[in-house]
Amino acid sequence: MKLNFRILAILAALISVFINVSVALGIILGVVGLELINLSHKKMETTIMNATEVSSRIIFVHFFIVILIMIGTLGLAFVYQDIFNPYALAFTFVADRGYRFISNAFKTGEKEHE
Repeated sequence: MKLNFRILAILAALISVFINVSVALGIILGVVGLELINLSHKKMETTIMNATEVSSRIIFVHFFIVILIMIGTLGLAFVYQDIFNPYALAFTFVADRGYRFISNAFKTGEKEHE
């Protein structure tokens, strides 16, 4: 069974509701931002696969969209600090990147042993 990071983050949000609601809402906002970034990645992959040539403009637009999503969610969290904990949101982004790095490191290690 493959354990998804977003499931772990939602479980952490459910547990942290009992500690502090703003932390839980910050984690949930982080998961929403990560899902938007994931949708952007999938859209870019289909655009690149269907294109005859890959232009740097497509990659730049995708990078700009990802940065806007991250700045938008972090900005929302910092403006409404009473509702969303910005540090929980930032931790969700960093933890997702760490989880992806570690899981991809093990995937490449498995392929080398076959």
